[in-house]
Amino acid sequence: MILYNFKKLFKGNVAIALFIALTMQPYSLAMAQENLPLAELLEIAKEELKFKDAIALPRLLSVSINELRDILCPKRKCHVNAIYMPDTVYYDEALDLSDPIVVSIMYHEIIHHVQRSKYGPTYNCKIWRFKELQARKLQYKFLKAKRLHKVFDFKSRFYKLNCPRKE
Repeated sequence: MILYNFKKLFKGNVAIALFIALTMQPYSLAMAQENLPLAELLEIAKEELKFKDAIALPRLLSVSINELRDILCPKRKCHVNAIYMPDTVYYDEALDLSDPIVVSIMYHEIIHHVQRSKYGPTYNCKIWRFKELQARKLQYKFLKAKRLHKVFDFKSRFYKLNCPRKE
């Protein structure tokens, strides 16, 4: 499945897709739950988005920052800590999963996971912007509940972002 997603992402280039898929280190769910309350974050996101159906946790894959940038913005340097692609959250291997700010980043990506289940895939810029702004607002709310919201400006780079490729 991962190889198929990367093949699509890299326009059928099997060599690149295979290299990336094979070099990624899967992060086990058991290890993730020790440091990161994934199930709790998923339930919070489902509640905030009023989504009642059962949904599995996304996979977590720890990758280098360069791999993240290659996926999200291959032609330019960009700021990225984690990204969500169908059923998988890719995150920078340098992130400390016990840091509350990092937990909020993972929450943001889990929100995208729930959004995909609720609204379906994103095919145009307008829908992508709606989902991204919604995720940022909920991340801000999450941080505010922990009194950490002053470190996060959810609108700072929002309007400068280019729409990503289709899922």
